[in-house]
Amino acid sequence: MKLNLQRDLIIQCKGFDQDSNESDPLHWVKIPSSPLDGFHYSLIKGSSSHFICYQNGDLIPSDFRRSRTGFWIDNVGHISSMKVSIDGHRAADTFRKYVRGLGYIYRGYGEVERLDYISYEEDALDILFVSNSRHSAAVSMEIAHSEAWPGESRGKQFALKEEGNGFWVSSTGGQTFFSVSSDGKVRKELNNGNLTIYVDRFSYFNIVVSGRLPKHDVDLEKTISFHKSILGHTVLSTPDRKFNKLFLWAKHDLLEFFNSSPTGEGWFAGFPVFSWYFGRDGLWMGLAANMCGLGNLTRKHMETLLRYAENGRIPHEIGLSQAGNQDYVISDHNLDTRFMSIDSNLLWIMDNSSLRWWGYTPFPSEVTESVFRFSRSCDADGDLLLENNFKRGLIGWPETWAADRDGKCVDINALWLQVVKLVGEDISGVSYQHLKEIYLRTFFRDDGFVDSIEGQKTRIIKSAMQLIAPIFLRDGEVEQKLVEMSDLNTLTDWGVRSVSSDDPKFDGGYHTGTVWPLMTGWYVLAAYNNGLNEYAFRMLQTFVANAYDSADPGRINETYDSCQPSPTGQFAQGWSSSMYILSVLGGMLGLMNPETEDLGKAIRPSLPDKWNSLSIKRLPWRGNYYDIAVSVSGISVTISERHGMMESELNP
Repeated sequence: MKLNLQRDLIIQCKGFDQDSNESDPLHWVKIPSSPLDGFHYSLIKGSSSHFICYQNGDLIPSDFRRSRTGFWIDNVGHISSMKVSIDGHRAADTFRKYVRGLGYIYRGYGEVERLDYISYEEDALDILFVSNSRHSAAVSMEIAHSEAWPGESRGKQFALKEEGNGFWVSSTGGQTFFSVSSDGKVRKELNNGNLTIYVDRFSYFNIVVSGRLPKHDVDLEKTISFHKSILGHTVLSTPDRKFNKLFLWAKHDLLEFFNSSPTGEGWFAGFPVFSWYFGRDGLWMGLAANMCGLGNLTRKHMETLLRYAENGRIPHEIGLSQAGNQDYVISDHNLDTRFMSIDSNLLWIMDNSSLRWWGYTPFPSEVTESVFRFSRSCDADGDLLLENNFKRGLIGWPETWAADRDGKCVDINALWLQVVKLVGEDISGVSYQHLKEIYLRTFFRDDGFVDSIEGQKTRIIKSAMQLIAPIFLRDGEVEQKLVEMSDLNTLTDWGVRSVSSDDPKFDGGYHTGTVWPLMTGWYVLAAYNNGLNEYAFRMLQTFVANAYDSADPGRINETYDSCQPSPTGQFAQGWSSSMYILSVLGGMLGLMNPETEDLGKAIRPSLPDKWNSLSIKRLPWRGNYYDIAVSVSGISVTISERHGMMESELNP
């Protein structure tokens, strides 16, 4: 049954070509232009596992200890390198086609086809080679049994032991189970941690890799069904098929990036680095997930953050290995990064409020009050504004120049202002209107936008940090600053720079000029909220262009070069995808800051001139699912399912 389904998928993928990216919404296709074009990362994901190798199927070990390439289950790296040869020749040299589907990846090597997937239930990696003629193959893998950062241990004293229809490779760092089936002759060799599996004269050859003895056959049908579950919620239809396809796959990224482990459940920020739980990153993702039927995942992520919170302080990141402090160098200082944020608390409260709007149960008020109290404690001088404090780890973003952002910062206090509005004066003890007046008076000056206020020190900035305010505020002063930054020094044809090129801080660096889809999303939300619809749509289109031009088609990178549209950073980044969802639903449809429980009145659409309609099927809203149709003649909202049991659906 499994082999038949695998063969069916292979036959389907063989029929795709580059033009299929335009016509088929469920697959991304790449025809490499040269052998070097195969050396880009690809990802498949299980519940507690992931496999990252090159698109050509091989993998060279990473020398960066925070990078988690290869096959990982929880915090253990099982396979750190891979090399495939067919008939004595390197398979990567015959790599001809790459197709990414919902839960699997196809590769074509001349006469030999390959299909990879990870069983969601078993967290087992399944690799199948098939051909219509007989071939020989060798698959060489390095078994690392390495520990995820911040751990550093690796396996030693490797041994092989047969068991049933498979065998174990064990070491001081762990054990890995292999099962091999083929119609050819199979043999294997283990030299220290280097395992090679040889198969002579095969027409099919299947390797299954797991961290435990599988309880039953690796179920491909259930795995694909799980990945396709995102097809049933918040289905976008616009006149632009590219927009629709990317929206579907951005939802899939939220599903795919979610992870379950002994540490907890939640979103990884990105791959291959940052594949552990993050507060700030995951909470921006949660705002989007709530809108598209995945709010139960948001709640689980928030629960994990609470589990590791200290006195209401929400962590910035939670590593998968408990090997001491998560030390990292920021601005030439060695810091424990577990609580290295001031905004995780604020975003947690915003996510909790968002849960209610989209039909999920928020956390009790006493929990919210505890998280709020820590945020309020960051007002060191009692003027109702929060202060960043680098030495205490109370930093916003960007991190690499956090030491220069002590004091009152524009982005943190914009989030703080929104949180005060959400929790109300009874909990906050602060008048929102009074705080808004203080905020505008403090950060908006005639000569520019002020940030990093410490004592009498102020600094005029042209940074994307100022975009946070107009996401939530529609005010003349805010709008004017947004217009001022809507120029070529900040906006590019591929997104928004983190720092304007005419700011003294600009050097094109990671946090000082690089284009971030995260900040592009901030801009889109801010521009739509303040009536700059033409600018907003222009920047919204960059998400689509970047995804279709991606080295791994359909992925939106973490960052892009400040001066040319070259991808940098992580090839798969969660908040890059979630910002596209927020830009469409929160920006174009105006649902980022709903002020009424009537969905028809909450929607404030801003369709581009070349679109005459937009529709969404099964949008969650306050416990029901709705179908929405927006056209030049008006808005239609109908209930498609009443009292949807949202928290029992899509439950990894």
